[in-house]
Amino acid sequence: MTTETESSGQEEIDIYLLPTHAWTFWNEGIHEILTADKIHIESWKNLPDIPFCRFRTRYENRQAFAFLIQAKRIDFTAITTQLILEYFSTLANDGKCNYRIDRIILIGFCGTLKGDEFKIGDVGIASQIDCYMEKAKLSDNPKSETQKTGNDQRVEFSGEVYRPTLEFVRLAQNMMYLDPKGFEDFRQNCLRVRRDQNFDSNILEFMRQDTIGIHTPHLASATLLSTTATAVGWVKARDRKLLMLDMESGGMMAAIWMHNQRRSTNQIKTIVIRAAADFCDETREKIQPIRKHSQKCAFQNACYFMAWMLKFKSESLANLSKPEKVEVGILVPLEEEFGYFSEQLPVSLNPHYDSNEDRFLYSFELGKKQCACQFIGDMGLVQTALATNTFLNTCPNLQLLILIGVGGSLSEDIKVCDVAVAKTVDPYLEDTSITNIGESPLRLYTADEDLIKIIQSVFEEKRNEIQVNFRNIYNIIKKIPDEIKDSVLDHDDIVTLHCVAFASSDAVAAGKSWHPVLAARGNSVVEMKSAGMHVAVETRNSLKSDKIRTLFFRGISDNASCDKGALDAVEPIGILRKVAMRNTASIVIHLLESDEL
Repeated sequence: MTTETESSGQEEIDIYLLPTHAWTFWNEGIHEILTADKIHIESWKNLPDIPFCRFRTRYENRQAFAFLIQAKRIDFTAITTQLILEYFSTLANDGKCNYRIDRIILIGFCGTLKGDEFKIGDVGIASQIDCYMEKAKLSDNPKSETQKTGNDQRVEFSGEVYRPTLEFVRLAQNMMYLDPKGFEDFRQNCLRVRRDQNFDSNILEFMRQDTIGIHTPHLASATLLSTTATAVGWVKARDRKLLMLDMESGGMMAAIWMHNQRRSTNQIKTIVIRAAADFCDETREKIQPIRKHSQKCAFQNACYFMAWMLKFKSESLANLSKPEKVEVGILVPLEEEFGYFSEQLPVSLNPHYDSNEDRFLYSFELGKKQCACQFIGDMGLVQTALATNTFLNTCPNLQLLILIGVGGSLSEDIKVCDVAVAKTVDPYLEDTSITNIGESPLRLYTADEDLIKIIQSVFEEKRNEIQVNFRNIYNIIKKIPDEIKDSVLDHDDIVTLHCVAFASSDAVAAGKSWHPVLAARGNSVVEMKSAGMHVAVETRNSLKSDKIRTLFFRGISDNASCDKGALDAVEPIGILRKVAMRNTASIVIHLLESDEL
């Protein structure tokens, strides 16, 4: 099949933008991860101050150009990107443009805003770029706030937000499940690089022990360099999903956004990939003695991931197809939750790709049921509703759709690590005002009583196996702080299945002041996805006679209050989410294996 680019005679190319130190490492030999070519530094008379090199990519054999981007200036990055775009859009003497830029990739290293989650060496493929200082106002704190905090300065944020190309964010989220062997090669390459740097134990404590984390977080980009906990607090207060910080990506994204706005076709795709090399607060002083080594290690990790992703895309993606038949679907909001679910499955996952929906899913057979699962990769009612609809497009003959994940408890009777299944779902913020919680315009979700009875029956039948599974994973918990012991299951406690009402909205109610409001509406669990799935399925069911049945499961990972900080601090970090999700997965798997469903 002839592509539009081929028929026009244009050569499709990629552009790589490398900040200063990444450019140095690139030319010291790291380029060999992405190309077999020898590198020669050149310059154009049009861009005399911007050195570049040209090469053919190792896996796609595509011509690419790598440019040096002077670090620490998003405005400089913006104008440099614009000049590059203008150069490659210039018509030749024959009136044609010889090149068409397909992708622009900014690759390098960055600072981590949350070192216990986005660890040194971890790779981040940004899903959102927040130019948080654009149009901000630096002002004085009110006297009352100054007296309270001891800080007389204040930042009033405005900002501009850009989204890199979703295609590559989704691919990055799924890579370790699509290509387990490729992930192992990637992991080994990164660990070898780490060993070569001979980091001491004081530095290794900031890294993952035997793997590399892969994230698709939000990235904060500004010319301002954050070096204090106070500054990090300002940034994180703006968006709790911000994990990465740099000083270039926002400029690139702004220039490409403006360029794409003038074109209805052949829009340039964008990828921002950076690995954590440093901290953004006072902890960075501990990295100072080996900063150059951590930067080089991080940049190599980013390049290894980019090479792995491009190799899979060029060699394997086309071999994936939609599943032929799916009777039971399982949606999981986040990759972390999906990982815990897939660990529990007694069978292997078969990867699939629906090119029409640009979504990955994984099929398996359990209890003679043809099943498929997918993780959404995001939170909130809107994203869940859209993901549900695309899943139903891919699997039109679905009979049952199950949503599983973690949630918060509103009741003292429902402990952390228990499991809840929804009898009703209350979208309590729909059609509301600030002072009143209103009624949803849609019919509220009410569970099929027969399904609830089946779940309860399976749970009672498999209670011992579920309990053994719980205790096996619970053994690795180091200590539960005294102040939260009453709200968390102990090792010897019995996992309980609660059939209760869920409160579901765009925002998760994570404060005790909300508990009486939601409890007054009869709710016992709070989360932020189920109502979105219900909207999508209910809309479909209104148009068809063979209704799709639905179930909503939640492993209780917290008590929906300010104690969440203490719960999240239980070591190993994140273990309570893992226990809650594995308990939920265990029940759902037994349900699928049973003859009753």
